[in-house]
Amino acid sequence: MADLTRVTVWANALIRMHLDPSWTFAFDNAKRRAGLCNFTAQRISVSKYLAARFSDDDVHQTLLHEVAHALAGPAAGHGPAWKRIARELGYVGSATHNL
Repeated sequence: MADLTRVTVWANALIRMHLDPSWTFAFDNAKRRAGLCNFTAQRISVSKYLAARFSDDDVHQTLLHEVAHALAGPAAGHGPAWKRIARELGYVGSATHNL
């Protein structure tokens, strides 16, 4: 189980390192997806329910996945640009979680 306070620290550090200051982090109530990159609100979010069940590494990978979306832009989807950026950030997962 990931500690939600620690997840917040990681998320904010990744945002500071890779995105402009207009981006924020929040937990959401999703039950089927691990994370979300909301381009309109400029917010990276992680499901608080799934984060409480995932390992630290799984949650960190989710954060990297979503930051890669923010960097790649809304049109990139899970295509080549997103994949390249995700790997550069250290993401090693697939386009969707299987947890």
